[in-house]
Amino acid sequence: MMMSDELIELPEGWQWTRFEEITTNCDGQRIPVSSKERESRQGQFPYYGASGIIDYVDNYLFNGKYLLIAEDGANLLSRSTPIAFEAEDKFWVNNHAHVVQTIETTVLSSYLRDYINFSDLRFYISGSAQPKLNQKNLNSIPVPLPPIAEQKRIVAKIEELRSKTQKAREALEAIPEMCDRFRQSALAAAFRGHLTIDWREQNAHVEPAEVIVKKNQQEKAQADASSSRKPLKRPTVSDWDFCNKWIKRMGAVLF
Repeated sequence: MMMSDELIELPEGWQWTRFEEITTNCDGQRIPVSSKERESRQGQFPYYGASGIIDYVDNYLFNGKYLLIAEDGANLLSRSTPIAFEAEDKFWVNNHAHVVQTIETTVLSSYLRDYINFSDLRFYISGSAQPKLNQKNLNSIPVPLPPIAEQKRIVAKIEELRSKTQKAREALEAIPEMCDRFRQSALAAAFRGHLTIDWREQNAHVEPAEVIVKKNQQEKAQADASSSRKPLKRPTVSDWDFCNKWIKRMGAVLF
């Protein structure tokens, strides 16, 4: 992507620049350490990979404030976790994350972090089986650059939105449980008569359930008494003849 007419027009006081013009790349200082070797080198210093801290080791390569950006891995496309994140103080980085320092008088590392995480970088990523954002492509990414004071405001607003989004997400995750509790409470209230108090007051003439049950019991008792006195009907010759014909007909259909 060339910095040309393809880029959108920016607000007054902003300008387009390239990633390499506002950062210092420190990839040459990275040293990968195998998981087997790390087992014998456990310590207090964070060991970073493409998606953040993956271990702690007994020494460090970097000391200061840096911006790490994933160099390879499926997460470059899936974005299940941020691909750009800040690292401070003493730490180690393997060769799966780019290590850069921003020119703080020009751009805030937090602003650049949020911009990279927000941007669609598929054009700059090569490979499908193993996606990769190499240093050349990373350096060529155009960055919209506002004044430092406005960058601070943008980062603050993003953080505020991120906090609200997290709260909304937590609220949404709680909805199924809340709905289930509400359903149980509503059902309990319904079968205690709490949901139809107003209806009962407006329909006082309706026959009470006690009366209905008593009537049903009386009718059932009368029906039982009547059936016990009624003699059973003995089957007649015509009944047997009908049954035999029905059995033969069904046999023809089934077999």
